[in-house]
Amino acid sequence: MSLIHDPEYNHTLKLKVKKQAHILVIDDNTGVLVALNMLLRRHFERVTLLNSPQWVEDTLAKEKPSAIILDMNFNDPTNSGREGLDILRKVHATAPEIPVLLLTAYADISLAVTGIKEGASDFIVKPWDNDKLIIALMNALDGTQPAEPDTPRPATLAEMECQMIENALTTHGGNLSAVAKELGITRQTLYNKMKKMGL
Repeated sequence: MSLIHDPEYNHTLKLKVKKQAHILVIDDNTGVLVALNMLLRRHFERVTLLNSPQWVEDTLAKEKPSAIILDMNFNDPTNSGREGLDILRKVHATAPEIPVLLLTAYADISLAVTGIKEGASDFIVKPWDNDKLIIALMNALDGTQPAEPDTPRPATLAEMECQMIENALTTHGGNLSAVAKELGITRQTLYNKMKKMGL
C-alpha cells in the first residue's frame, strides 16, 4: 500500500497498489500520454490512451471507463478549449456517471472553470504534480471530497495564477522569457500580471 500526503488538505490518502479502476486518457500529445501512462499504471488496474478525440464515442460504446482525463485542446490552432468542452458534453450525453478531469495549460484555467460548470469533476494544470493528480482522480472516482473541517478556503483564480507564476519563476530562475513560454502567454502579459500581483 502506498501513501500520498496532501499538505493542502492535511490528510493522507491510502492507495492500494492497483485500484480496480479503468482510466481513459484523451490527449494528442505523445509525451503527456507516455507520462500519464507510467504514472497511472502504478495506481490503477487499467489505463487506455487515446491520441485523438475522434475515437471517444466508439470507445464509450464498447466499454465504460471508471474515469476520464481529457485534454482541453486538440486540432484547434486558437487553443480555445472548445474541443475539450464539446467532448465533455458528448461524454455526459453518453455516460453522465463517468467523472471527467480536464487537463489544461496555465493559460486555459478560465476554460477549465467553465468545464467544471458544465459537469467536469475537476481540472489539472500542466505541468501537473503527480500526487495531486492521483488525489484528484481518487476523489473523482470515490465521489468524495476531504471532510469539511480539513477543507481550506478554495483558492481564487487570481491566487492560483499568482502561485503558478511564482512556481515558474522559481523553476526558471527568474528568466521571464522562459516563464512566459512555459505558461503560454506573452512576455508583456507576464510582466503586466507580475506588476499587478506585486511580484
